[in-house]
Amino acid sequence: MMTLKAAFVGTLSSLAASCALAGSPPSPNAQPFGITIGMTNCQQAAKILGGKVEAEPDTGGVVQVEAGDASALYPGAESVKAECFASDQAVVRLALTASKGGMGSPGAQEAYRNLAGKYKRVAGGPIPDLGNGYARFSSGDSVIEITSPHLSFEFTVYYLTGDLYKKLTTNDQAKQQQDTNKKRGSL
Repeated sequence: MMTLKAAFVGTLSSLAASCALAGSPPSPNAQPFGITIGMTNCQQAAKILGGKVEAEPDTGGVVQVEAGDASALYPGAESVKAECFASDQAVVRLALTASKGGMGSPGAQEAYRNLAGKYKRVAGGPIPDLGNGYARFSSGDSVIEITSPHLSFEFTVYYLTGDLYKKLTTNDQAKQQQDTNKKRGSL
Protein backbone atom coordinates (compact mmCIF):
# COMPACT_ATOMS: atom_id res chain seq x y z
CA MET A 1 0.00 0.00 0.00
CA MET A 2 1.37 3.41 -1.02
CA THR A 3 1.79 5.99 1.74
CA LEU A 4 0.50 9.54 1.37
CA LYS A 5 4.10 10.80 1.30
CA ALA A 6 5.02 8.40 -1.54
CA ALA A 7 1.94 9.45 -3.51
CA PHE A 8 2.83 13.13 -3.02
CA VAL A 9 6.45 12.57 -4.12
CA GLY A 10 5.21 10.59 -7.14
CA THR A 11 2.84 13.41 -8.11
CA LEU A 12 5.62 16.00 -7.79
CA SER A 13 7.95 13.83 -9.88
CA SER A 14 5.40 13.41 -12.67
CA LEU A 15 4.62 17.15 -12.61
CA ALA A 16 8.32 18.00 -12.83
CA ALA A 17 8.76 15.55 -15.71
CA SER A 18 5.82 17.02 -17.63
CA CYS A 19 7.20 20.53 -17.08
CA ALA A 20 10.61 19.47 -18.36
CA LEU A 21 9.00 17.97 -21.47
CA ALA A 22 6.99 21.11 -22.09
CA GLY A 23 10.04 23.33 -21.57
CA SER A 24 8.40 25.60 -19.01
CA PRO A 25 6.44 25.34 -15.79
CA PRO A 26 2.66 25.23 -16.04
CA SER A 27 1.03 28.61 -15.57
CA PRO A 28 -1.58 29.19 -12.90
CA ASN A 29 -3.10 31.91 -15.12
CA ALA A 30 -6.34 31.38 -17.01
CA GLN A 31 -5.86 29.53 -20.31
CA PRO A 32 -8.95 29.99 -22.51
CA PHE A 33 -8.62 28.11 -25.82
CA GLY A 34 -4.96 27.34 -25.00
CA ILE A 35 -4.03 31.03 -24.76
CA THR A 36 -2.32 31.73 -21.44
CA ILE A 37 -3.36 35.19 -20.28
CA GLY A 38 -0.27 37.30 -19.65
CA MET A 39 2.07 34.85 -21.41
CA THR A 40 0.90 33.94 -24.95
CA ASN A 41 1.73 36.73 -27.44
CA CYS A 42 -0.66 38.05 -30.09
CA GLN A 43 1.15 36.28 -32.95
CA GLN A 44 0.66 32.94 -31.19
CA ALA A 45 -2.94 33.86 -30.32
CA ALA A 46 -3.64 34.58 -33.99
CA LYS A 47 -2.54 31.06 -34.90
CA ILE A 48 -4.67 29.50 -32.16
CA LEU A 49 -7.75 31.61 -32.96
CA GLY A 50 -7.38 31.34 -36.73
CA GLY A 51 -7.39 35.13 -37.04
CA LYS A 52 -4.98 37.88 -37.98
CA VAL A 53 -3.22 40.54 -35.93
CA GLU A 54 -4.58 44.05 -36.48
CA ALA A 55 -3.51 47.31 -34.86
CA GLU A 56 -6.41 49.43 -33.66
CA PRO A 57 -5.42 53.07 -34.37
CA ASP A 58 -8.17 54.61 -32.23
CA THR A 59 -7.10 52.71 -29.10
CA GLY A 60 -3.56 54.01 -28.75
CA GLY A 61 -1.94 51.20 -30.70
CA VAL A 62 -3.59 48.25 -28.97
CA VAL A 63 -3.19 45.16 -31.11
CA GLN A 64 -6.23 42.95 -31.56
CA VAL A 65 -6.78 39.43 -32.86
CA GLU A 66 -10.31 38.30 -33.74
CA ALA A 67 -11.11 34.62 -34.21
CA GLY A 68 -11.84 33.55 -37.75
CA ASP A 69 -14.72 31.28 -36.64
CA ALA A 70 -15.70 32.00 -33.03
CA SER A 71 -18.43 29.35 -32.94
CA ALA A 72 -15.83 26.66 -33.71
CA LEU A 73 -14.03 27.66 -30.49
CA TYR A 74 -17.11 27.86 -28.27
CA PRO A 75 -20.67 26.81 -29.16
CA GLY A 76 -22.88 29.87 -29.63
CA ALA A 77 -19.93 32.29 -29.64
CA GLU A 78 -20.41 35.40 -31.72
CA SER A 79 -16.89 36.73 -31.25
CA VAL A 80 -13.59 35.93 -29.55
CA LYS A 81 -11.04 38.76 -29.42
CA ALA A 82 -7.57 38.86 -27.87
CA GLU A 83 -5.76 42.14 -27.17
CA CYS A 84 -2.08 42.99 -26.64
CA PHE A 85 -0.14 46.24 -26.36
CA ALA A 86 2.09 45.06 -29.25
CA SER A 87 1.97 41.98 -31.49
CA ASP A 88 5.03 40.42 -29.84
CA GLN A 89 3.74 41.11 -26.33
CA ALA A 90 1.51 38.93 -24.17
CA VAL A 91 -2.28 38.84 -24.42
CA VAL A 92 -3.62 41.16 -21.70
CA ARG A 93 -7.30 40.63 -22.43
CA LEU A 94 -9.45 38.06 -24.19
CA ALA A 95 -13.19 38.61 -24.61
CA LEU A 96 -15.71 35.93 -25.57
CA THR A 97 -19.21 37.12 -26.51
CA ALA A 98 -21.87 34.45 -26.94
CA SER A 99 -25.62 33.96 -27.06
CA LYS A 100 -27.44 33.52 -23.76
CA GLY A 101 -29.31 30.66 -25.41
CA GLY A 102 -32.89 31.89 -25.07
CA MET A 103 -35.28 32.20 -22.12
CA GLY A 104 -33.66 31.67 -18.76
CA SER A 105 -30.14 32.31 -20.12
CA PRO A 106 -29.05 28.64 -20.25
CA GLY A 107 -25.91 29.49 -22.26
CA ALA A 108 -24.74 32.07 -19.73
CA GLN A 109 -25.58 29.79 -16.80
CA GLU A 110 -23.60 26.93 -18.34
CA ALA A 111 -20.61 29.24 -18.91
CA TYR A 112 -20.82 30.35 -15.26
CA ARG A 113 -20.84 26.73 -14.07
CA ASN A 114 -17.81 25.95 -16.26
CA LEU A 115 -15.91 28.95 -14.88
CA ALA A 116 -16.92 28.12 -11.30
CA GLY A 117 -15.57 24.61 -11.80
CA LYS A 118 -12.16 25.86 -12.96
CA TYR A 119 -11.50 29.09 -11.06
CA LYS A 120 -11.88 30.62 -7.61
CA ARG A 121 -14.93 32.93 -7.41
CA VAL A 122 -14.10 36.24 -5.72
CA ALA A 123 -17.24 38.33 -6.43
CA GLY A 124 -20.78 38.06 -7.76
CA GLY A 125 -22.66 34.82 -8.04
CA PRO A 126 -24.61 32.48 -10.30
CA ILE A 127 -26.25 33.92 -13.41
CA PRO A 128 -29.99 34.38 -12.77
CA ASP A 129 -32.77 33.42 -15.19
CA LEU A 130 -33.76 37.11 -15.40
CA GLY A 131 -31.95 40.31 -14.51
CA ASN A 132 -28.29 41.29 -14.50
CA GLY A 133 -25.78 38.53 -13.90
CA TYR A 134 -22.17 39.03 -12.89
CA ALA A 135 -19.34 37.03 -11.37
CA ARG A 136 -15.60 37.52 -11.01
CA PHE A 137 -13.06 34.72 -10.68
CA SER A 138 -9.29 34.60 -10.26
CA SER A 139 -6.53 32.24 -11.33
CA GLY A 140 -2.87 33.04 -10.78
CA ASP A 141 -2.28 36.58 -12.04
CA SER A 142 -5.46 36.68 -14.11
CA VAL A 143 -9.01 37.86 -13.51
CA ILE A 144 -12.03 36.36 -15.24
CA GLU A 145 -15.39 38.14 -15.35
CA ILE A 146 -18.70 37.04 -16.79
CA THR A 147 -21.40 39.62 -17.41
CA SER A 148 -24.93 38.83 -18.50
CA PRO A 149 -26.88 42.10 -18.82
CA HIS A 150 -30.65 42.16 -18.40
CA LEU A 151 -32.59 42.59 -21.68
CA SER A 152 -29.61 41.44 -23.73
CA PHE A 153 -29.34 38.35 -25.89
CA GLU A 154 -25.60 37.98 -25.20
CA PHE A 155 -23.21 37.41 -22.34
CA THR A 156 -19.48 38.19 -22.27
CA VAL A 157 -16.59 36.50 -20.51
CA TYR A 158 -13.48 38.64 -20.05
CA TYR A 159 -10.07 37.18 -19.23
CA LEU A 160 -7.61 39.89 -18.10
CA THR A 161 -4.16 40.11 -16.57
CA GLY A 162 -4.21 41.19 -12.94
CA ASP A 163 -2.27 44.37 -13.82
CA LEU A 164 -4.75 45.43 -16.50
CA TYR A 165 -7.68 44.72 -14.18
CA LYS A 166 -6.10 46.89 -11.45
CA LYS A 167 -5.50 49.74 -13.94
CA LEU A 168 -9.05 49.58 -15.26
CA THR A 169 -10.62 49.55 -11.80
CA THR A 170 -8.31 52.35 -10.58
CA ASN A 171 -9.27 54.46 -13.61
CA ASP A 172 -12.98 53.76 -12.96
CA GLN A 173 -12.64 54.80 -9.32
CA ALA A 174 -10.78 58.00 -10.28
CA LYS A 175 -13.47 58.88 -12.84
CA GLN A 176 -16.23 58.28 -10.28
CA GLN A 177 -14.42 60.55 -7.82
CA GLN A 178 -14.09 63.29 -10.47
CA ASP A 179 -17.79 63.01 -11.27
CA THR A 180 -18.66 63.25 -7.56
CA ASN A 181 -16.43 66.30 -7.14
CA LYS A 182 -18.07 67.99 -10.17
CA LYS A 183 -21.55 67.35 -8.75
CA ARG A 184 -20.53 68.74 -5.36
CA GLY A 185 -18.99 71.79 -7.00
CA SER A 186 -22.16 72.57 -8.95
CA LEU A 187 -24.36 72.59 -5.83
